[in-house]
Amino acid sequence: MDKSTAGNGGSCRCGGIDAAERETLDRYAITRVPAATYLRDGYRYTSLADAVALARRSGM
Repeated sequence: MDKSTAGNGGSCRCGGIDAAERETLDRYAITRVPAATYLRDGYRYTSLADAVALARRSGM
């Protein structure tokens, strides 16, 4: 999947977003990027280090 936005000049190819969100991204020159999410014990982390710290504290 191509995630380039070509300067966000109306050609955002972010995928999985509706027309209203695409219009907002283009209007404010915002680029949408994918982000990894790590799950551990029912919690979501955006930092792998935080997820690992929890696992270590819980005795893994």
